[in-house]
Amino acid sequence: MGFLKKLFNDVGDAIKNNVEERKQEIRQNIEDRKQQFYESIEERKKEVLSKLGVISEETDQQSASIYDAVTSSDDNNCKLDGSIVEETAKNKQEQEHEESMKEDNYPEVGNECKSEILSNPSAEEGGIFSARLESIIAAALQDGVLTDKEREILKRRVEKEGEDWDEVAMIIDARLAEIRAEKGMATDSVPQANVPIQETEDEPEHEDEEQIVGDNEELNDEDNEELNDEDDEELIDEDDEELNDEDDEELIDGDEEELIDEDEEELIDEDEVKDENNGDLSNEKSKVFDSDDFWHLKDKTTIVIPEGVTEIAEKACEGGNDIQSVTFPSTLVRIDEYAFWECKNLISVDFSHCQHLEVIGKGAFETCIKIKEVILPNSIKLIDEHAFETCSSLQRVDFSQCSLLEGVGHWAFMDCSSLQCVDFSQCSLLEYVGFQAFYHCDLIDADFSNCVSLDGFHSNALKKNDHIKTIDFSGCEKLDLPVLDITGTHLEKLILPPGQKTFNAMFVWNEYGYPVDTSKCKNVKIIYTGEFREGEMKEIVIPDSVEIIGEKGETGEYGPFDRCGNLKSIVMPASLKEIKSPLGGYMEKLKKIDFSKVKNLKTFPKIVDYGCYKLKELIIPQGVIEIEDDALNGISKLQRIFLPPSLETFGDTDQKHLSIYCFSPSLEELEPIVYGWDDNDQEDDDELDEIDDEELKQELMQEQNEKKSGYRNKLFVLPQYLKSYIAQRDAEGIPEDVLPIEEMPEEYRYYYDN
Repeated sequence: MGFLKKLFNDVGDAIKNNVEERKQEIRQNIEDRKQQFYESIEERKKEVLSKLGVISEETDQQSASIYDAVTSSDDNNCKLDGSIVEETAKNKQEQEHEESMKEDNYPEVGNECKSEILSNPSAEEGGIFSARLESIIAAALQDGVLTDKEREILKRRVEKEGEDWDEVAMIIDARLAEIRAEKGMATDSVPQANVPIQETEDEPEHEDEEQIVGDNEELNDEDNEELNDEDDEELIDEDDEELNDEDDEELIDGDEEELIDEDEEELIDEDEVKDENNGDLSNEKSKVFDSDDFWHLKDKTTIVIPEGVTEIAEKACEGGNDIQSVTFPSTLVRIDEYAFWECKNLISVDFSHCQHLEVIGKGAFETCIKIKEVILPNSIKLIDEHAFETCSSLQRVDFSQCSLLEGVGHWAFMDCSSLQCVDFSQCSLLEYVGFQAFYHCDLIDADFSNCVSLDGFHSNALKKNDHIKTIDFSGCEKLDLPVLDITGTHLEKLILPPGQKTFNAMFVWNEYGYPVDTSKCKNVKIIYTGEFREGEMKEIVIPDSVEIIGEKGETGEYGPFDRCGNLKSIVMPASLKEIKSPLGGYMEKLKKIDFSKVKNLKTFPKIVDYGCYKLKELIIPQGVIEIEDDALNGISKLQRIFLPPSLETFGDTDQKHLSIYCFSPSLEELEPIVYGWDDNDQEDDDELDEIDDEELKQELMQEQNEKKSGYRNKLFVLPQYLKSYIAQRDAEGIPEDVLPIEEMPEEYRYYYDN
């Protein structure tokens, strides 16, 4: 995950630099606003004094000196010399001052400053709450509307600071009512505080100008003090406090982004965030799309996640049953756990243009029962566990571009009962497929042929795919398959990986049988006893690397293919050197054992046990010197056997009615070929000669001949060897009718041409 760490560090540095630049800009803006505000105050002061008819040249000089004193002093409680103007005059000035604060009279100051002054009546006292809370309240109330989300955010901040929410809510409602009144908005629906927020003096009724008396100097003092204290210092102090607050990154502005704590969301005008037509968040600058963003969408049917978003947060759209389609941004990197869990009307998921997407998290699209197709980008690295589990309508997942895919987690596509094809042929970096990853799907083909990095494949990852035809691991050089459980399938062909080191019968168990292609398994040297026992395969090609068959192993003393009732043929490899035990028994459908490629086998042992009723032909490979005694026993229906040119010794056999095609120039002896005749037969003949009763003698001789004639093997030899074999038979004293020797028919002479 080093890539993500570097990415987040780079993003953090960029944000930090941007914040520093913004702070410098804001400080300069405040200085400019101060200067504009001072000039505005001076103009307003002149307008107020002009209306009262007391302005004079002397007054201008005096007010200028007062103004300089006020603005240069750090003491907010400075007092000016002069007599006291009557209360009515002061209230008249306050009323006119408040009216002058409206937007049309202060365009150069900015709406945000005006909003803070109006919505924070305690600003001149430094604020009731912390500067952080005051700034958030100001942002929430500035448009005269307090949404549920804004109220929730304020509540979290209040509770975090240890304040009483009920009390703060009363104050917020009072400020909201005041702002709405200033804006001329209806206040009927605005809740009112149950108790006064703070005590204020009732404003006296305005009196005629003739009743306003007082000293001009005192009027100027009071006017300047009021304007500077209430307006100037409030604006400057609040702006500076907000700028320097270590929890805030930027000045709160209706058109700018506010950086907030990890426990709060941005307070932005809803009209800027939400598109009334399609719910597009195109103005949102956040990197994470979460549940708050989702539930603020007006239209939750068609979702467009904005460019710039890199992560969809955990449970962001969980249970969004209205969602039918989602447009993902090209900047997306990660989809977190259960982001779209149980979005039951979501139809398709297209990530093809998300060229930075690396992770689809745990349960991200679980139980999205209407998704039909998933198109993945070439950047995807991990499909985590349960990611698409129970997407029962899912028919196709396109892995053809997933050259960087490293893992498919446990249960990732479990119970996707309509999924028919998974093609991992281009996923050269795929390392593992987890537990029941494709359990109970409807796969027809599973192609892992080029997954050269695959070294972990769970035993039941493909279990209960009833219609699967082919599983291809032909290019998986690192994979040593475990006990592969594919019961309940109609598999037609299994191609085992080159990385396979041992075999085990359980990985070929299935109801209907299929050929097992082991030809790619270049690392298997030994096939142990019992490894394929009770397998239901119909054909098996033993890999060319195997040198020994029947070595005693942990799977018992039974033959490697014992009780493989559907097995029809076994193809032996060229590398075979030794068969240490019979291949097995009760292989009722076995018709052929092909040794044609074998070159290094010297001794031919007992090859099968009883129960191989359909094995009718056996070709002994070239290079075999000896056929052991009883090697052919148990092959009860054997009709033809071919003996190679290298053969020297043929052991005893119980075979009868056997056609023997011999390519060897000579055998040590022919007597073992004959079944039902040995030296005892000659002794029986001698006994017949001693019988005097000719009638009895003829009767016994007839019975003996009938017995012998029922157990005759016939020897066929090449034409050039015919005379020598007949001579050998005669020399061994074997009667012609006991061992007929004939010239080999031409159609069989090609067997050992090489």
